[in-house]
Amino acid sequence: MSAPAGSFNRVAGFMPGKLGASRGPGPDVASVHLNGRNLRFQDDSRTWEVDIPYLTADAVNLSPRVPLNLLRPRTYRLSVSAGEFDVTDKDLNRAIAHYLSKPPLTNAQLSFRDGNQVGLTGRLKLLGLPLPFSLSAKVSLDAPTSLTVQPQAVSVLGIPVLWLMKLLHLDLGKLAGVGPMVKTGPGESLQVDLSQQSLIQTQIKQLSIQAGKAKVVLGNQPDREVPGRLRLDKPDYFELTSHGDVALHGGTLRDADLVAIPDDTGKPYDVNHWDTDGYARLQSGDLVLSEAVLKSKFGQAGGDDFSMTSISLQGTDLHISGYKNVLDAPIPVSFQIRFTHNAPGELLLQAHDVKVAGFIPFSSGQIEDALAQQPGMRKTSQGVVLDLKKTASLEMPPIRNVVGEPGSLVIEP
Repeated sequence: MSAPAGSFNRVAGFMPGKLGASRGPGPDVASVHLNGRNLRFQDDSRTWEVDIPYLTADAVNLSPRVPLNLLRPRTYRLSVSAGEFDVTDKDLNRAIAHYLSKPPLTNAQLSFRDGNQVGLTGRLKLLGLPLPFSLSAKVSLDAPTSLTVQPQAVSVLGIPVLWLMKLLHLDLGKLAGVGPMVKTGPGESLQVDLSQQSLIQTQIKQLSIQAGKAKVVLGNQPDREVPGRLRLDKPDYFELTSHGDVALHGGTLRDADLVAIPDDTGKPYDVNHWDTDGYARLQSGDLVLSEAVLKSKFGQAGGDDFSMTSISLQGTDLHISGYKNVLDAPIPVSFQIRFTHNAPGELLLQAHDVKVAGFIPFSSGQIEDALAQQPGMRKTSQGVVLDLKKTASLEMPPIRNVVGEPGSLVIEP
């Protein structure tokens, strides 16, 4: 995908107005301020993506007391101060198929064409029968939250029917079964009122459609770009300031200021994978590692021929059970890994309470040897030191404390 703009997350439900007009989130509701340039975003299903040349926005979680997950667009409200987005018709079709449980058309395929034209094909249910349907139309921006779709040609079973619809005053919107966002306007046009939903609060400044892709410029502020508070002097950057817990691919951030430093490839920075496309710098705040993240990282801590059967976090100790395969016989074993920090402020892992159902050589030293073989870990006289920058591409201030919470481990710089 090319770098000019598209549509962030899900272009549905715009509400006009300026940011800050409503009450801010309560203490139980997570929110995050986003600022970046030359970005790429995928939803959690990885079925579609958009490129974002620049973005300044605030996201507020729709569910209290759970982390805000940026990869799940339907779970938060996004207020865009300034942004430019690029979406291809292929990605938009994937998004429609993924998010619309009851689409008006079956086998629907949308295509972008030059001159702000769109095409739509599929099967439309008429008189109880799914009939082949096609439409070509021109899209225009009438107001900051209103689009007009003017049909140029409509056919059913390959037979042009637009003239018949006009003659019989048939409502295309009702025939298609679309929701309250779409109403029939003059000349059988469809008027799309984006203020009828509230997942995104912003205004549309510009809409440009050409073959294969559409460009959308959004924003409530007059400036093209809003300067970042934390960003480095680089052409590409991504910064995040969170209130509460915000879940990202590599972990959850709590009340954090984070700056992502992309690899110098010139490609858009993948917001979903800040731990693979460059690295991130935690300026302040905590890193929260869930039990699921710890399981993915330490499920094979028992070394070769070890198979895990259970793993749970109790306080700052990770309890792991499984068996060692010795001469094709499964020998039950269990052990714990304690998470703490050492003098330089690094994360320190210590194996202890090793139990073996049998007389096989298996000790805390062997477990720590196995851990030290993993990237970003090294063995010391005190235990195994984990380098977060090497293992999770996260650079953070010296760690001062490690705290256990139900189901998660909190690392406090």
